[in-house]
Amino acid sequence: MRRSAGTAFITGTSRGIGLALAKILNSLGYTVFGISRTNVLKREGYSHIPLDLSDISAVCNFDFSRFKAVEDPVWFINNAGTLGNLNYFKKLTRDDIFTVINVNLTSAILLTHNFLKCFGEEGKEHGVIFIGSGAAYHAIRGAGMYCVSKAAIHMFASSLHAEYGKNTYIFCISPGIVETEMQKQIRETSEIDFPDVEFYRKHFEEGKNKSPEEVAYK
Repeated sequence: MRRSAGTAFITGTSRGIGLALAKILNSLGYTVFGISRTNVLKREGYSHIPLDLSDISAVCNFDFSRFKAVEDPVWFINNAGTLGNLNYFKKLTRDDIFTVINVNLTSAILLTHNFLKCFGEEGKEHGVIFIGSGAAYHAIRGAGMYCVSKAAIHMFASSLHAEYGKNTYIFCISPGIVETEMQKQIRETSEIDFPDVEFYRKHFEEGKNKSPEEVAYK
């Protein structure tokens, strides 16, 4: 029987960094629960939890308490994210705004709240990791809502660390420019909507983008 090295709940495991993290932690002996809309990974020690993070009602109904019996240490990795519609703020629709804020910020706050209420009071060794971004500190034209959501995530992590850092591991990691679907979306966006697109195209052409696996291993 497989012996668990611990447990990891990871959002956004259908691709990119989330999928790489799921594979690596699973190979290290962790029991991994992937939280995403679609499942692309099937292996022993991995379970998929279907959840649309843009659907806040569904997020509110999610409850970690059904997993109280899992092995510790227990980690919750807030990885899922979306750029949304890359365009100047006034050109965005309300749905564009809600989607980015809900996926990148609101769902992360709500799920983390539920996670800490469940495992923070159970005496289990536990921690929360947020996948942040350099966009939290640098305004990017055409990606304003993404920048706002990531800035808020960084401050949320800092606030949690101030309140619970003595007993809970809290990390927020900015991985840099990683070759994911987000980067492909950026490179395919027009310079009119996203003026800095040429920087990202050149960064890719020069082979400077990190791979999801490289980031996950670190």
